[in-house]
Amino acid sequence: MAADRKKIAIDSSIAAAVIAGVAAIVAAFISRSGPSSSKPTLGTVTLQSSASGFDVRCPMTFGFTGIIQTIGGSGTISYRFDRSDGFDQPTVAGQIQTINVNGASTSRVTDELTPNIPVGDVSRTETLVVVAPTTVSSQPVSITGRCDATLPPNPPVPPPNLSPPG
Repeated sequence: MAADRKKIAIDSSIAAAVIAGVAAIVAAFISRSGPSSSKPTLGTVTLQSSASGFDVRCPMTFGFTGIIQTIGGSGTISYRFDRSDGFDQPTVAGQIQTINVNGASTSRVTDELTPNIPVGDVSRTETLVVVAPTTVSSQPVSITGRCDATLPPNPPVPPPNLSPPG
């Protein structure tokens, strides 16, 4: 009986040593490899368009350029472009789009707007909204100008971020 107790004590010591060894190996592996991934951490979110004060023949496509900066992490960022026609109309949420990022990065995202009026004033406001992993919005950007059917179809030198519809 005493021999059985010694054998059980030795067996449990061996089992404890094996478990401790495996735990040490797992801990060393985790500390060397670090976490497998983390959500992107957002930096700044900005939007710009130089299409303001225009006088063009419409339809004309106006470009918006957004910048989404991350300061770390990796994964998917979901965003959208929200619009308002600027004449006391409600803001309309745009379609959700995604980009994948890894670490500190700067991602350029673009949107276009083509007013569907032959003549008249155009006033639009657009905002870049990141909806995941956290919600962050750019400052709204307004474009204003006038569509004039008497102008030539293609201006001699298109203003920046303006291009005829494709």
